[in-house]
This record gives sequence, structure tokens and C-alpha cells, in this order.
Amino acid sequence: MMAQRGRFQIPQNKQYPKNESGFVRVKQNSPCAVCGKTTWCTRSGDGVLAYCMRVAASSVKQLANKAYVHVLSANPSYVPQATVVKRSAPATVTASAETKDEVYRYLLTECLTLDADHGDHLLTERGLSDSAIVANLYASTPKVRDREAVSKQLADEFGDRLRGVAGCYIDPKTRAWRFRFPQDGFLIPCLNSRGQVAGLMVRRNGNADPKYYWVSTPTNDFEGGASSGTPIHFSQPHRIKTVRQVIVTEGILKADRITEFHDLPCIGIPGVHNFKPTFADDLKRLFPEIELALVAFDADFVTNPNVRDGLIKLLELMAPVFETRILKWNLSDGKGLDDVLFNEREVNE
Repeated sequence: MMAQRGRFQIPQNKQYPKNESGFVRVKQNSPCAVCGKTTWCTRSGDGVLAYCMRVAASSVKQLANKAYVHVLSANPSYVPQATVVKRSAPATVTASAETKDEVYRYLLTECLTLDADHGDHLLTERGLSDSAIVANLYASTPKVRDREAVSKQLADEFGDRLRGVAGCYIDPKTRAWRFRFPQDGFLIPCLNSRGQVAGLMVRRNGNADPKYYWVSTPTNDFEGGASSGTPIHFSQPHRIKTVRQVIVTEGILKADRITEFHDLPCIGIPGVHNFKPTFADDLKRLFPEIELALVAFDADFVTNPNVRDGLIKLLELMAPVFETRILKWNLSDGKGLDDVLFNEREVNE
């Protein structure tokens, strides 16, 4: 029996696995034959038609659900999964450090503001000064109703220069540049060794788990996007050359707080195991002036095997390169060094 759909004859042969609509969803071992992706698109049960949600070129029509209809074969016959050729992944393009810094600074200063609740949190609960909050460029994520306007403002300002900037992507329906705000909260800029904004992290509202979330649009899922790459954060890196010492901790906001309460610059790695094997050598190359490195992981490294293993791994990398010491304090005085300094408690090397 043949079912008429538009001007195509679609065989409804029950030998092909399909859902109630007659479509078969793409999956890992059977990607879309048009865009090569493994999500969102579908095909007809007999494999003759592809309903691609991303690629309009060479399609014969567009359906009400915005899918582009592509004829895969002039002869209606099923194409076995084993013979479907997966298109190569799109080339990864990462924007330059200068472009990312320019885009992120424009977003944080020209497109967004810091909500009163987030400002109060940073002032009262985190102990940061007004000047530090402004200098660190913290900004709240926009309301859902305002996000399209923010995306348009960025697109009008930068156009295709947004390609390869984590958080940016091309909307598959409108083909317009958009910025992805995956969670409600406030944005924390991650600075590289030259003080450029290299990435953005969201500190999510409420009791969300995880509390911190990278702004990221991986190329495999977002056209024109880029992964955040979980970069390392340098808080006040310009001071390293002068003081010749540095504190290494875990967390971006934590590093910012430490430099607020202490006169030493601080490096925040994005996780207790999230650093390259070349971390110490790279740091020495960037700042040969460093004479002493102080490592300040959370005080629970004594009882938390995961934190302890990360600390040992980091020390093994750093000790041959720098004079390295561990900072310790009583857990009752605060979990992280930032809390201990905020509470004005004693810290020992």
C-alpha cells in the first residue's frame, strides 16, 4: 500500500523499523545522510528520503516542522545502515585570543548587566569590593525573553567574526548568529596569562548541581561554535613579574577572591585534575620570574581521595620546576583558602 505525502510516493513497508509517524530517527550508527549529525534529523522508513533539520541546499521542499526534504535515491529502495556514509565532522575553527577577548568584553560590558541579587551575593557573601566586581567584569545571564536581542546585538557588532567563539553558533533554522546561555546565573570571565578573556563560566542560581557550568558550543553540536576548552584562569597575572610568587588553587571565582584578600596573584585551574602534563613547564615559560609557587587546594584533601590525588599529581609536576609549598589551615576555618582569608584565619605553609 502506498501513502501519498506531497508529490512523493512513500512505501509503508513494515519490514523497516519506524515510529508511528513513519519516520526513523538518526542515531550514532546511522547518522543523517545529509548533514552527518546523529541528532534531531529523521528519514523515511525505507531510507529514500532524509528530513534534515540543518541543510537546505539541494532539498526539494521544507515541511511545516522546518525539516528540509532530500531525495536520497531515485529508485525507492532501502539503504542499509552499514552502507550509509557518515560525513566527516566539520572542521574545527577556534577564534584568536584577541577576537575572543573582544567579543566577550563587548558581551559583558555592552550587552549585559549585573543583577542586584548577584551583586549583593558577590559583596556580602563573597566579600568582593565594588571595584573588584567591576574590574572582574561579572555579569548576569539575560532573561530568556532578552536572549534573542542580545544575540542580535552581538551579530550586528561582529558578524562572522563570532565563528569559533565558545558560546556562539549559527541557528540552523534562521541561519543567524546566536549566543547560548545554557543556565541562569552570573558569568565569571576566565582570563589567560595576558589578561584576555579566554572563556566564560556560569555560576548557576540556587542549589543547581553542578554549581558551575562552562559556556560552550562544541562544533559537533553547534555550527560555527567552539568548545570552551576549560582554560586556566590567571587572576591579576600582570603582578607575577613583580612579586615573583604565585598561588595555585582550584576554581576561577576562588582565585579572584584570593587576590582580593591577599597581595599575591593567583592561578585557578578548572578542576583538581584539570591541568595538562605540561602545566608547570608552560607556567615557567610564561613567567620565568616565579621563585615560589604556593598550592592551595581545599582543606578536605586530607580526607577526600579525589582532591588528594589531584594535589599529588600537581605537586609532581611543579616541584621539579619551582620551589613549591602547600598551604594548610584548619577545615573548621573554611574549606577553601578564599574562605579562610575572608574569615581572617591563620594559614600555614
